[in-house]
Amino acid sequence: MEEKVIYLYYTNKMLQKDIAEKLNISKSTICRIIKKDQRYEQEKENRKRLNRIKRNKDIQRRVECNRKKAFRYSNIEKNARTSKFRIIRR
Repeated sequence: MEEKVIYLYYTNKMLQKDIAEKLNISKSTICRIIKKDQRYEQEKENRKRLNRIKRNKDIQRRVECNRKKAFRYSNIEKNARTSKFRIIRR
């Protein structure tokens, strides 16, 4: 069983909760098995680094999207102010 947990965690890059659900074992048991392995600390740091990179890319994508929206809305407002079809009040 421990070999299976180790395989799923390191080779398949599965999360502890997913392994626990798949093997019908508690998450704490999975955690204990994985922490015994000598590769655990390095794997933990790798996953943190990859998540940080992924999160930064996602934030950057959202910022760019919001900038494009703001630019579009500002152009619409400018066009509305300078439009020939503007209503003239007398």
